[in-house]
Formats: sequence, C-alpha cells, structure tokens
Amino acid sequence: MAVNETQVRVPASDLIEFARAAFVRLGMDGADARFAAEILIDANLMGLDTHGIAHLDSHVGYAPGLQAGLVDPRPRITVLSETPATALADAHGGFGLIVAARAMDLAIEKARHAGAGVVALRNSRHCGAMGYYARRAAEAGMVGIAMTNASPWVVPTNARRKMLGTNPIAIGAPSRDGPPFLLDIATSTVAMGKVETAMRLQHELVPGWALDGEASPTIDPAVVYREGGLTPLGSTADRSSYKGYGLAVAVDILAGLLSGTGWTLRLTKGTSQSGQIFIALRIEAFAERDVFLQGMSDLLGTLTSAEPAPGAARVLFPGQLEFETRADREAHGVPLDLALLNRLDGFADRLGISRLSYAGQAVGESRK
Repeated sequence: MAVNETQVRVPASDLIEFARAAFVRLGMDGADARFAAEILIDANLMGLDTHGIAHLDSHVGYAPGLQAGLVDPRPRITVLSETPATALADAHGGFGLIVAARAMDLAIEKARHAGAGVVALRNSRHCGAMGYYARRAAEAGMVGIAMTNASPWVVPTNARRKMLGTNPIAIGAPSRDGPPFLLDIATSTVAMGKVETAMRLQHELVPGWALDGEASPTIDPAVVYREGGLTPLGSTADRSSYKGYGLAVAVDILAGLLSGTGWTLRLTKGTSQSGQIFIALRIEAFAERDVFLQGMSDLLGTLTSAEPAPGAARVLFPGQLEFETRADREAHGVPLDLALLNRLDGFADRLGISRLSYAGQAVGESRK
C-alpha cells in the first residue's frame, strides 16, 4: 500500500492532548484549550475527518490564524441586544469553536425559560462541524439548529465565479432510545474539506463536485484551489442545484445579514470571519415530551426497518452512521493517514510540543 494511503489508529485522547498542547502554546488558557481540543477531535470521532485534526495546522481559523493575530486566543462573546428569547452577540474575532459553543449554550438557556432561544453571533471565526452545536441542544433535550456562512468557494447555479460559502446547516433532535437525529450538511455538493483531503492524498475529485475557472467540470483539486470552485448541492441545474444555491443564500441571510456580519462576499478575506445563528427549541413549549419522543422513535425506527433497495445493505437515519463511527473510534482509535501524520510532526516540531505517539512508539519513527 502506498505511503499516502496508509492509515494508523490514534487514540482520541492522544489527539485531544496534542491539540490542547498546541492551543496552549498558541496563547489559549488551559480550560479553553482543552474545550477547543475536545470539540475539534469530536469531528474525527464522528467520522467528519475533514473538520477535525487535519485543520489544526492548516486552516486559518486555527493555528495559522492564531499565529497571525487573525483569531483571538482569548475568546469571549458580548451580548449587544436581547429579549427573553433572542440575543445578538459579538464574538470579537474570537476562536470559533469556543464562541460558537457559548452562543448555543445561551440559546439553550433562553429556551429553558422562553420556550425558544435564538442567538445570532457576529464577527465569529470558523467553528468546525456545525453538527456539534445542533447535537449540543439535542443532548440538552431540545431541538437544535445551527448555521454559519463562510468564505466563498461555491459557484451559484448558472454563474461563472465562486460567490458563496459552503454555508452548512445542522439540525439535531433527541429520541427516546438510541442516538439523536442529526443532520449536518453543506449547501454545496461537497464540503471544502473533501477537496483538502483529496489534495493531500493526491486523489481526483468525484465528478460533479467542482468547477474550474471557466465553470466547466473538473476533478483536479489543485484547479479548484487555483481558480475554480464547488457546485451547489445538486451539482448541476438539471439536477436541481438551484436548491443548494437557494439554501446557501438563505444561510447568508440568517447567519450573515441577521447577525450583522455580512454575506459571503462581504466577509473579511483571509480571516475565516463568519456569521452564525444558533436556535434551541424546548420541546414542551410545542408538544408533550413523551408524545414527541415516541414520535421520534416511531419515525426513526420505521425508517431504519425499511426494506433496503437492491444492492443496499440497510436504511439509515441521518446521524446514525456518525454515531456508529463514534463508537468504533472511541474503542479503537481515530484513523489518520500518514501524509497528515507527517505534516503534524512538522507542526509539532515548529511549535515545540511533543509529537503524536502511537502504541508507545513515536509515529514519526515509521514515517518519512
């Protein structure tokens, strides 16, 4: 097997400690660094490797932004205006993982008293996988919704140039038994992290994911970075890409304009600036909890018991695979490719922290 296709399993606790040490070295205090590391590696545990440890040394919302002074390592949010059910808050360019979690917690607290909590967060930074924040509300027994806009990588339907972010939407809802429903989707055909991974591993892209600088299809990730962009969810107009395009614009309205941050092309370039919105809905404000939870069990159970189509193994509900992946990775470690591990070695050396180790042996000893 080629080196860049080889993977090793690394315990999540080791990845959390590695990220924590990096964040502390980059100016974060101990409690925030630990919390941020846990959120970052949570993405890996859920199988969302494009939003996990691979971003630590490469994404401007993380180490590069902290080192350049584009991200505040002492994150805080200031409430600018509020009602019992709503708040507008400023993140002051603070580290996105922390300020987003605090904003969702504020929405949850408001929902406990008012039945619904809506917090718009301006001047935030990249905050990782949005599903984490929707799940945070679901684990508090509520329905959670989280959205963020982002740097321009998506070419609108019938346009020639990228103008919108991948602008993800996440929705979580608790169930009576088992894991919650968890939808976490980009409004582009694929998340930008998939292109980053393909670039690192020198793989081609799946046809339909991306366009070159002339809005023609491309499977070369380098072309996307150099001149192109991603397609909206749906890929092409005849496959209903106008739906993904419309959803991306809707996120810009709700997360960007409503927060006062601005829509994608008005974000400060090169800073990972973003606007976000977090919504928590207390179930009892709308329905009897037992009735709702029974309905969730009926809904998810009926879906997963559906007869599979020919060639398909089973029917899953949104989030089920991620929670199954989490159980496997908590037990057996997070798979990381050697190309990424080599890169993290260099990052650790430059930062002056310990390299990742595996099974008592420095992983770097077996890597080039």
